[in-house]
Amino acid sequence: MFTRQLRQAVRTGRLPHASLITGGGAPARRAATLLAAAHNCTAPESWRPCCEQTAEDGDLCLPCRKTVNGDHPDVDILDCIEGKVTVERVRSLTASMAVLPNEGRVKVYVIHGAQLLSPVCQNALLAALEEPPKSVAFILTCEHHAALLPTVLSRLTRWDAGEGAEDGQAADAGGEVSNRVSAILAAVDARDEQSLLLAALACDKLNREQAALLLDELRGGLLGRAQGADARKILDAARRLGDLRETLARNTGIGHVCGAAAVILVPLIEI
Repeated sequence: MFTRQLRQAVRTGRLPHASLITGGGAPARRAATLLAAAHNCTAPESWRPCCEQTAEDGDLCLPCRKTVNGDHPDVDILDCIEGKVTVERVRSLTASMAVLPNEGRVKVYVIHGAQLLSPVCQNALLAALEEPPKSVAFILTCEHHAALLPTVLSRLTRWDAGEGAEDGQAADAGGEVSNRVSAILAAVDARDEQSLLLAALACDKLNREQAALLLDELRGGLLGRAQGADARKILDAARRLGDLRETLARNTGIGHVCGAAAVILVPLIEI
């Protein structure tokens, strides 16, 4: 569980300088907040981060209170889900690492929805993730790690946001979707049209929420592959998957959506 992993890292003094929290949604955002707070919490070590131990605002140390409330000057949040992030924004963020923290021990950069970062933006992060100053930590949240470049993944310590009974059920559902996404993308990479069609059509047993997650993760996986001369075709397929996701709100059948996703992806096999 995430909290157990976090407590172990705090106890051993091994909070990573670059983390990836998988799972997406509210659990990943809460986990990112706890991890960010752990870097600057001033409670006794066995109680850090105190915002994980208690929900009472008056019992929190000042850094944790500010982190939870979203107004800590040393916690910089970049939310890719709220809008497109440009490479200029990423470069501005990494350039600010040279400035020492205002109040805390560590300046923490949180990037939500990292699966939506373009390959150019991900490459702009590489050097920062590999050798950041000791006073800097990065926390990325991502629905599916396949959306990130292998070079980026290799520099991140992975955390699983799922915990507890309900979260465990959600993690099982998310795991099923992730397995199906991996099978579909593997078929695309292998240029195996038959396997692609079978993997896509096998998704017709998913519920509507899982189908939406499937399309989101497929789109993220394509965005992570949009490089070189074929980038335009890949980005167009990712855009069409996004449009297809909108049809779920209009009660379009899951089987139809899965078939349409396969049709969108088949041309990528010819790349």
